[in-house]
Amino acid sequence: MSEFTPAPWVFTPAPWVARKIDGQEWAIDAPNGDPIIGHNQWNALAVVYGSDDHPGEGRIVAEANARLIAAAPDMLAALEDLIALAESAMRET
Repeated sequence: MSEFTPAPWVFTPAPWVARKIDGQEWAIDAPNGDPIIGHNQWNALAVVYGSDDHPGEGRIVAEANARLIAAAPDMLAALEDLIALAESAMRET
């Protein structure tokens, strides 16, 4: 068992990219890998699926979910910048 215990905010570094696998399946890839676990490239870091019951809508939902997941590192960075800006503004008042 590994001795490394990551902090809760440690995650696979950006970029994450949404890639269509087939009509209702999308993968989220990390093309730069994850140095913490020794991956040089990570394909299918996560996978999302549409709905076989509603294939038209399922394709749309699967793509939207994949793009949202792929954007997570960028959204986190933007939130961290916003928090730093707010903390700085609060110190100035």
